[in-house]
Amino acid sequence: MSNKRNINKEDYPMVEDWSEYKTTSSILPCKCEDCGEVVYKSILVIDKFKRCFCKKCGKKRGDIAKRRDINREDYPMVTDWDEYKNINSKLSCKCQGCGEIVFKSISKLDFYKNCFCKKCGHKNGSLKQRKIINREDYPNVDNWDNYKNAGTRLQCKCEGCGKIIMKSISYLDRFKRCFCRKCANKTNKISKRKVVNRENYPMVVDWSNYKTTKSKLPCKCQSCCKIISVSFSDLQYKKKSFCRSCVRKKIWMSTDNRKKIEKTNIEKFGVKHPMLLPEIKNKVIKIRRKNGTLNTSKPEEQCYQHLIELYGESNVKRQWNKDSRYPFCVDFYIIPEDLFIECNFHWSHGKELYSIRKKTHKKTLSEWKIKAETSKYYQSAIDVWTSRDPLKTKTAKKNSLNYIVFYNKDNFTNYFNNIVV
Repeated sequence: MSNKRNINKEDYPMVEDWSEYKTTSSILPCKCEDCGEVVYKSILVIDKFKRCFCKKCGKKRGDIAKRRDINREDYPMVTDWDEYKNINSKLSCKCQGCGEIVFKSISKLDFYKNCFCKKCGHKNGSLKQRKIINREDYPNVDNWDNYKNAGTRLQCKCEGCGKIIMKSISYLDRFKRCFCRKCANKTNKISKRKVVNRENYPMVVDWSNYKTTKSKLPCKCQSCCKIISVSFSDLQYKKKSFCRSCVRKKIWMSTDNRKKIEKTNIEKFGVKHPMLLPEIKNKVIKIRRKNGTLNTSKPEEQCYQHLIELYGESNVKRQWNKDSRYPFCVDFYIIPEDLFIECNFHWSHGKELYSIRKKTHKKTLSEWKIKAETSKYYQSAIDVWTSRDPLKTKTAKKNSLNYIVFYNKDNFTNYFNNIVV
């Protein structure tokens, strides 16, 4: 009832019956102002349009509104005005080119200011494109016989090699030169080449190959002085040159930053790196196990399949670390046998358990230490073989666990082939 308002009923003579009036949006029976047909309209609609018509009369009124008084003498091409209702009505007209009868609206004639059939319209368009040009401005053009408009291809001489090529006047106007493909590529390279202050790039050994910013130049690695090839654009962007091995080692990173990071980690977590915390380690292993992204080799995968065949998938746990007796991530744990299995197939495990007394072990360790001076991979291998693996065996013996370590796949298969479950 919020829309109800006091209205003067005399202002709406088209309304026949007011008995159903409640609000301004109430639909009331009304008379069409033209034909007298009963239509249903609301007061809101009548107020908006300030009239009351049925659909047919409304359409007619719209056409009449579009219709306008025009001077017919301005349209001599129109042959018949009988069908004219509004500016969109199609009228029979004469083509100004060939005299053929075509159908056009007044709105189109006003827009184009001419009347042509398709063929003549196409010709007229090409004639419009044709412009009076000073031929002396185009000394490269050999033959002007085929010239019709700016888009016509003409015989031209290449400014570089003198080869005959086909180019249009619009192309010549746009690029203001005439080259074949080969010469154009050469000129593009020359244009890309820019004058640089060579003193700003002391790492570059030889500038003879420099042509463009993408040219690769021989440079010295700023760390190990190894000769590498780097593009000039990379030198501009990075303003330094390092070989791949030096980039991996992160030599350019200052030791001060490392010390700061280690200091904040010790203050927050009590360790140099957060990954040394057992909680975070277990969390990472959980996520990797869930996503199936734990690092496993092919032979280890084959061993896993073999164990599943023997004990069943539910009885074999992989990368298990939920036993307090063995606080490491074991490769396989067999639940019914309470068996811990480590598969040390990789060379970093030394092919057997490390012993200080063995001469062969001392020899390999000394070789690895020399390689560890330049490789972090050998540093971690030394740590695995000499400290981690012995620690695992010690804890297994201390807690008297059912624990087996295999150093090759053949030993593994021989051992489990003899077992009958």
